[in-house]
Amino acid sequence: KILNIIIGLFFFLIPLVCFSWWATGHRIVAEIAYQNLNPKAKRAVNRIVSYMAVEKNGNHHYRHFMDIATWPDDLKVEDMLMCNGWHFIDQYFSEDGTPLPTTPPENVVWAIPQMETAVASKKNNSYDRARALAFLVHFVGDVHQPLHTASRVTQALPQGDMGGNLYPISYTTPDGVPVTELHALWDGAVDLYPEKGFSAEPNKERQIRELANIIQEDDPASSFGDQVNELDPTVWAKEGLRIVQQDVYQVPSGGTPSAEYLTKNSTMAETRIALAGYRLAAILNQLLGS
Repeated sequence: KILNIIIGLFFFLIPLVCFSWWATGHRIVAEIAYQNLNPKAKRAVNRIVSYMAVEKNGNHHYRHFMDIATWPDDLKVEDMLMCNGWHFIDQYFSEDGTPLPTTPPENVVWAIPQMETAVASKKNNSYDRARALAFLVHFVGDVHQPLHTASRVTQALPQGDMGGNLYPISYTTPDGVPVTELHALWDGAVDLYPEKGFSAEPNKERQIRELANIIQEDDPASSFGDQVNELDPTVWAKEGLRIVQQDVYQVPSGGTPSAEYLTKNSTMAETRIALAGYRLAAILNQLLGS
């Protein structure tokens, strides 16, 4: 049962592996979603989130909807997560004819509907619904980070490059943060935040809300048409794979991303963050606000 799966999360240890969008991107996705909830869904979300508010060493670390978006990655830092494989999907592809591995069946595309069911069920207790909501918010953000949807297979890496984690680059962000893997460049939204006048990883609530507003001005829900109502995570993952194959690896292995690459893909990262927020709002309006 879904409830048993969620409860079981807290009794296993696994090593730290990877993140997506880092904390800022996940919190922006959540804030965009929150601003687009209908009144009934917003009341339900506030009530559910209140059961996360005593999670961090007895203090109020997870007070707001945007805060719970980071909880699944916080568990990684504390070595308390059994479900690392739920944060991504390895859709393998190769450009040199290397045979492709099989995609594991339990992945982010599988996990999202599990969490939707757990959030919607009033039979689950409030604490389990709160944790399921945190996972749902986080996983919707994860699957919209293109490198959480693909793994590049080569003769040198026949099991894939772990979504670009094993693809080296040489780059330093505008505020001096070194970036040595392609995945990390995309976790930082390809310099989107410095481009908007912020640091590489702003974390204050005021900054998150400002960035959420800026992104919504740049990419209003109306600009996506029917895409905002496409709520099948399988489709989202396929979108990510297309982006990866067409755009993401257009930087030489070990090389430095060009100015053209950074400009084009910071815009791409911005649209993926916006779309994740609008789609998350649509899911929660459907689950909790109808």
